[in-house]
Amino acid sequence: MAHITRMKPGCKTLPLGSELFETERMKQVIVDKCRLFAGCLYGQLNEVGSTLFSTSHMLGYSKYLELDMVGFAVNAVSALAILWVPKGLVILPWVILFGGIPQFIVGSVSFSRGLTFESCAFFTLGSLWTIWGSVKGLGVLDADHSIAAAAGCIAFIAVGLLLLGLATVISVSWVILIILYILLVVGFLLQTLSVSGIDVYLVVISIAFAVVCIYCFLASVTKSLMGRPLIPTGKPIVQVSYLHSQGDKALWCDARRASGVKHIAEILNNGGICGVPTDVVYILAAALKFPKAVERAYKTKKLAEDRPMSMWISKREQLSAGKEEFGELLWDLMQEVWPSTISLVIKKGPWVQSLGVDFAEKYIGRTDSIAVRMPDNTVTSHLIDQVGPISVSSANPTGEADTTHHLQVLAKLGLKNCDGILCAGPSPENAASTVVDCRQINEGKLGFFRIGIVPKSRVEELFEKVRS
Repeated sequence: MAHITRMKPGCKTLPLGSELFETERMKQVIVDKCRLFAGCLYGQLNEVGSTLFSTSHMLGYSKYLELDMVGFAVNAVSALAILWVPKGLVILPWVILFGGIPQFIVGSVSFSRGLTFESCAFFTLGSLWTIWGSVKGLGVLDADHSIAAAAGCIAFIAVGLLLLGLATVISVSWVILIILYILLVVGFLLQTLSVSGIDVYLVVISIAFAVVCIYCFLASVTKSLMGRPLIPTGKPIVQVSYLHSQGDKALWCDARRASGVKHIAEILNNGGICGVPTDVVYILAAALKFPKAVERAYKTKKLAEDRPMSMWISKREQLSAGKEEFGELLWDLMQEVWPSTISLVIKKGPWVQSLGVDFAEKYIGRTDSIAVRMPDNTVTSHLIDQVGPISVSSANPTGEADTTHHLQVLAKLGLKNCDGILCAGPSPENAASTVVDCRQINEGKLGFFRIGIVPKSRVEELFEKVRS
């Protein structure tokens, strides 16, 4: 029971009832919730770390799961700060420390996660608050009615229109946010041109902008805490990329964990096709021992006849069935140049069928030759060790740019064309492999279909070393 302690001795105490909350227990709850939130923010929850796979498509690179919540929060603060913080130097900490620096950090993290649009949006908003927020707060826009100031506003509007077009493939909430951003900059422009009554307009738009930012902040926070989206942000208006519409349904496996590689291996060993990181760009892989999977991968890509699939191995012994057909010189050259980004084009023979490719042989290489490579990547090699030789094509539709991030694999191929994705973040190289023609190697001749990362001189040097 609680008592009033300031009463005179001997006076009766006044009962106030039981405590609604136990102080120590309440402190512990708050501490636990803070730890939970911090764990979600940095992606270090034990539950997440121990899972075999996850619906989070940020696995494999960035330790930040939903850092965009910070970007939304500081945008709301910056918009309201410009309205209510008095003009002068006092506004600079709000627009720079809240509107500028944090958003540049969030934009950098978004870029590292492969979220190009979000990165550009946060960089643009950060620039807006840092530049125009400062000059507006210091009263420069009220005094400067020059063409240069108006041109600056128009430039931000032009960037906003570009972002608006891109936002239609992201979500409805981003579309609304970018529209309000454009309207806000239009207000700055009208203020520069000394249009009367613009202050009320800016107040309304700034509040609306802050409300949408708070909504997006809550949506991001609840998704991080609960592990699934609870507050809707709207589907993409235009379906161009599969990432935002199918990202939560895709199977993302962490390449940093042996369990993640094992799970992708199980998919391939059951006749699936998967996006896999390599020593260059991401590839679409299928196990050679499953002809239907090879055929599916080929048709998924809609490859032209002049761009056949290649074959990758993890150790030279996987080609031992063709050792006699290859000859000692080629066999020794394989030992010397692999693992690397060098592909060797060799003659086809009965040894190909020994790998179990069956009718799908027509999809691998050309009629009389096939390109073989042993990748210089630990994850890829470990995967092939568990699966055996794989058929390989780049993880993008024919004619498009190479895929350099695991997010792009789903964005370009979709769930229908990819059963799982091994996540390792940005590709280490965005360059082609060197393709060497070894079909006449026994006559002492090497040809080059393509000069890539490894220069021609290095290949010839290795060849001379083997010959001697």
